[in-house]
Amino acid sequence: MKITKVFNNNLVATITPEKREALLSGTGIGFGKKVGDVVDQSKITNYYYVENQRKKLLYQMMETTPVEYLEIAEAILDRANRKLSKHVSDTILPALVDHLYVAITRTKKGKQVPNLIHVETKMMYPVEYEVGLWALRLIKMRLNVTLPDDEAGFIAIHIQNGEDESNEDVSDMLMFVKETTDIIAESFNCRFDVNSTDNQRLATHLKFFYQRMMHHQTTTIVNVEDMYRLLITKHKDMKKCMHHISELLKKDYAYQITLSEEVYLMMHILKMIQSE
Repeated sequence: MKITKVFNNNLVATITPEKREALLSGTGIGFGKKVGDVVDQSKITNYYYVENQRKKLLYQMMETTPVEYLEIAEAILDRANRKLSKHVSDTILPALVDHLYVAITRTKKGKQVPNLIHVETKMMYPVEYEVGLWALRLIKMRLNVTLPDDEAGFIAIHIQNGEDESNEDVSDMLMFVKETTDIIAESFNCRFDVNSTDNQRLATHLKFFYQRMMHHQTTTIVNVEDMYRLLITKHKDMKKCMHHISELLKKDYAYQITLSEEVYLMMHILKMIQSE
């Protein structure tokens, strides 16, 4: 194999015998090398295959990013694929490498960005979040940088984006769950406990509600008027809560919630507040 690009002393690009473009990492693999030189295969530590759609982005990134960040991102991806039942696509590598580089650089400067959907991520994607915590320990070991737990949530979202083939932004869905549960918590003066089974069911309901809303699908059942009247008066603050949720949906999502959907949502809300 011959070198097609030298990034630094420890990272080069090549074309494999199978005609696949790849990045090769290894200590000293690029030292003193130039385009056209034969790769010293004894120095190869890892192969990173590069697809056309992400070649430019990854190449630009690795011009200025230490190879350790690519190795850590690859280790996170490998860990996720071993822990999760669904395959996590390696198309997330460029975005994950970039996130790690920015987060670690920011932390070294004493700056942090709060994760506003940390609680929702931890609750809805517990396995991905555990991989995120594992990643923080790996970063501490490899780079001696301690990242806050908020970063485990951010890493979990990257992993979930690699699992989800619908190309929907998971962070947008989680923000919707947060906005809605914040309204519920404020309306009923209660706390959203991530360990509560009823709260987890509510969050899952909101997740699927969001997906239906994004695909312009609605849930409609007939003869729900009596059930609606019963539920809306079951708690003195229910009407106010549903009004705020309806306004959120209309204002931010241009969506008109149906009576059936309100009934389903109120049933979950009642279970949540009754378990308080």
